Amino acid sequence: MQTVVTPAVKSFAAQFKGAKMDLVRAIVDGVAKFEKVKITMREAKEVYAKRTASEIIETHTVGVFEFGKLKSYGCVDSALAIIAALRAKGIEAIFVRDKTHAYALAKVGPGKMVRIDPYPDDILINSVSAETVQRLQGAVDNGIAAVGRDAWDVGLNSLHEFNKYAKAR
Repeated sequence: MQTVVTPAVKSFAAQFKGAKMDLVRAIVDGVAKFEKVKITMREAKEVYAKRTASEIIETHTVGVFEFGKLKSYGCVDSALAIIAALRAKGIEAIFVRDKTHAYALAKVGPGKMVRIDPYPDDILINSVSAETVQRLQGAVDNGIAAVGRDAWDVGLNSLHEFNKYAKAR
């Protein structure tokens, strides 16, 4: 599993304090500071969706690439690191692959969830409505999105899988 709470994840998460939403914001800010490393197509084939949250956190790096229409701005790496750190703080979080993008959903209170959405220059945090959850469930039911513990759990374990999924949509 990519989001196992290892000693490295615990150490990273331990620096953040506060109530659930404060923790979410602090962890997101911490991951947003990771270095975005441009990787080649060859490197992308070797590492895309294959690193664990612990490896991402230990190196403080997020892999990004752009090859024509095929682009990744580090959403998988960022989501994995955020999910593992949130879990280390006792906050339930899941990985979502929606079309060709990945993000995290975190439970921050009874019936209250937030979407943590990694983008190239920012990581957005938005409240999730019941309607949004229903739309996501519809997307999952129609094969447009997938939800699980991490990228591997939703079948995203290589650049080939990403590309295949991107072309199908």
